[in-house]
Parts: sequence; structure tokens; C-alpha cells
Amino acid sequence: MPGTPVFKSATIIAGLNAKTVKGDKASEYATAIMYLAPAKMAGGANLCAMATEAGCDPNHGGGCLVNSGQAQVFSSINRARIAKTQRYLANRAEFMAELVRDVQRFIKWCAKHGVKPAVRLNGTSDIQWEVAHPVEIPWVSHNLNAAGQRVTEYGSDRYASIMEAFPEVQFYDYTKVYNPVS
Repeated sequence: MPGTPVFKSATIIAGLNAKTVKGDKASEYATAIMYLAPAKMAGGANLCAMATEAGCDPNHGGGCLVNSGQAQVFSSINRARIAKTQRYLANRAEFMAELVRDVQRFIKWCAKHGVKPAVRLNGTSDIQWEVAHPVEIPWVSHNLNAAGQRVTEYGSDRYASIMEAFPEVQFYDYTKVYNPVS
């Protein structure tokens, strides 16, 4: 989108999606969105549990959004989504650490642009990120001990979900899951 600030990372993007840009222009928020390969498009687990029932399973001729927009023109877009999804499926903890770093960068980017951060993790998937997706945020502390010497401590804080880890971010979602976790 011409003139729209763009944020890009390995997991989320902002400023390049026609749907989120429309909302962002009229508000105090910038929205980052993550696109994964839906249903079983990447092989392995089904990332859209209700895709078949909802009639949008791309593996069964459904009207999934995965092939809309720029993905209709550039096959590299869906190849990138598949690669990202395979990283998620292969090592969830490592993927979540990467997502944490990208959300941290997005928060700083939003502060620089004078907007509040919003994140939609399910752009083309339907994962319950609130369940079984813990994250750790590493920290470093520099202090002086009683003798006046500098002491560095390392640690991490563990959270049940990425939403819990970043209360300053407005996370939102659309789902076809009948009983999503509230």
C-alpha cells in the first residue's frame, strides 16, 4: 500500500494486508498478521480444525483465503507460508521463541510510529493460541553488588500463552471452532 509504513518479520507482517490496513488507517492501532498454510496444506497436522465442515478446506476445493490476494499471483507466497508452517510443526517451542522476538520488535515499531499494537495470529489458520502454546521471555539484569561490582543475571519468565506475555498488545481472532477458549 503506497505511503503505508510496513513492518516485516519472519512470522508477522503489518502494512501490507488490504483488510488490516483499512482498519489501521481509521484507528490508533497498527495490525500485524501471521499467515500460515491452512488445513493440511503443509503436510502433517490440520491447522484449521473446522475447515471441512465450514466448506473452506483448500485440500477439498473449499473457498479458503489462502489463495486470494497476492497469493493468486505469486506462488512464492504460499511456499513461504508452507515453510513457516513446517517450522511451527517441527519445533513449536523454537517457533514460539521466534514469534516472541517478532512481537517484541513490532511493539517497538508501533511505539516509533505512534500507534498501539494489534496482532492477528490466524490470518489463514485456525489455531487456538491460548491452549498449549507457552512462551518464555528471556531477560538480563545488571546490578551492583554490596562491594560495588557489576553483576549480570540471566533468566526468563514463562507464560501460558503469547497473549498473557504481552498484555499491551490487542490480540484478536476469527475462528470457526465452535467452543473457542475464552
